[in-house]
Amino acid sequence: MGKVADILQNGIEQGLHTGAQIYVSLNGSSQIDFAIGESRSGVPMSTHSIIQWYSSGKPLTAIAIAQLLDQNKLELSDPISRYIPAFSGDGRDAITIQHLLTHTAGIRPADKLPADLDWPIALERIAGTNLEKDWPAGEKAGYSSMAGWFLLGEAIQNIVDRPFDEFMRREVLEPLGMHDTWLRLPFEKFRNYGDQIAPMFQLKDGTRELAELQDSFGMAICRPGSSARGPVRELGLFYEMLLNRGTVQGGRFLEASTADYFTTPRRTGMFDQTFLSRLDWGLGFLLNSHPHDPEKSPYGYGRYASPQTFGHSGVQSSCAFADPKHQLVVAWVCNCMRGERAHQARQRAINNAVYEELGLTS
Repeated sequence: MGKVADILQNGIEQGLHTGAQIYVSLNGSSQIDFAIGESRSGVPMSTHSIIQWYSSGKPLTAIAIAQLLDQNKLELSDPISRYIPAFSGDGRDAITIQHLLTHTAGIRPADKLPADLDWPIALERIAGTNLEKDWPAGEKAGYSSMAGWFLLGEAIQNIVDRPFDEFMRREVLEPLGMHDTWLRLPFEKFRNYGDQIAPMFQLKDGTRELAELQDSFGMAICRPGSSARGPVRELGLFYEMLLNRGTVQGGRFLEASTADYFTTPRRTGMFDQTFLSRLDWGLGFLLNSHPHDPEKSPYGYGRYASPQTFGHSGVQSSCAFADPKHQLVVAWVCNCMRGERAHQARQRAINNAVYEELGLTS
């Protein structure tokens, strides 16, 4: 086995996960594409297994915003209240689309939502939650795991007059060839996929158990910040489009200047109140923050990633990014959340091994 496979196999032996998928391409050509271990007891993990990406799917919503920007249907400086009138008053009118995409809106108290809330109720709760005190929009930074993405999703569906998940499927996922990727998995699809569905697990009180929303009911709930799931190689297709500056098989999916704008710095050097670290952001993308803390940057891309690297990771389980210097795309997911310390070590080990296996260490 290669270095990457060794790392993943060692993780299985150490109890970090029971299975994993990884996809890596270089200059648009697949270099690593395999699955290892089991998705659940007795069921092999395959490259076609459909597994939750959590926050690694957030950039899908960001790029939907980018498409609407290209179509002159919104501006990044628009207050979100323009599209969601219920989200107004008490400082909310100062919060723009760009503030949400750069995690500078001060709305983290609204992230504490029950996982199974219906969309309208979630929006009502978010609109009714007080903003953080002494947080002028844009002047402080703190990663928002959920609330900002519900607001962006609601804005999208109000602009296009279509359900958010339907718009995402028709305008983002299918044009990119992401046919087995879903933000809301319909009940009939859940049944048809059968053993292709790979649940996510978590370590709780020392015991491995199913994570939240891993049944047919849970997978039918759309949460723009965390419900994306599919074979991880399809997430690689998304990043290949961005590495190609908005083109897909010769066709234009996104304006090159827009793709560049979203994946280059829009927030730099700010201390993130959630991650307790200095992190740089594009619009919906976590950038390589090595200059601030090269070995300890949370959810980073490894010691060899270039300063231009952009991507996003999912809580204790997944990572996807593009490195323009090397024309490299990396996407992987492990099927168990084992705690932050164990996962951060796993993430650094996997990402470093990719560069080492491909000889991209200089």
